Amino acid sequence: MKTLKIFVLLSAGMLLTAGCFQFPLYYVADETGDNQFYVEIDGQLYRALERHRIPVRIVWAGEVLEIRAVLDAPEKARCILEIRIEDFHGPGTYAIYDRPPGDTLVRFTSARLSIIHDGHYYSDGIPPAYIRILEADPESRHITGLFAFGARGGGGKRLELENGFFDWHHLYKP
Repeated sequence: MKTLKIFVLLSAGMLLTAGCFQFPLYYVADETGDNQFYVEIDGQLYRALERHRIPVRIVWAGEVLEIRAVLDAPEKARCILEIRIEDFHGPGTYAIYDRPPGDTLVRFTSARLSIIHDGHYYSDGIPPAYIRILEADPESRHITGLFAFGARGGGGKRLELENGFFDWHHLYKP
């Protein structure tokens, strides 16, 4: 039997903010390719969990875009990827830094990867380090983008995140 796309919405009492937006409680991928999120971490393909409470959350609030994805790979530790664009103005390419360029009061784009039982890795700013938003439409709640960056953890261990891609139909803009 074909895998079906299943959306179970939160109850009416769980509505968020004035926009009356509801996050899906569960998402199961199907063969149509809807709602894709994946990245290669040191050559290993990680994908958004097929069944998880909000596997990917993308929120556009003012000039900030936050992306949080729970990712998994066969026989690898689960991880959480977070990318934050603090000066977001719609589609375009945003450099990912290890820290703000120049003044610490400058708004910038950062990324963090947390791997279960392995710790936190932070973007190191070594090129290629970018996120490219191809489409961001709050009316249709659709966002598409590409990303790549390197990240360093404790002890200097470095991971390469390459060929990152997302095409998600649950963009939330309060």
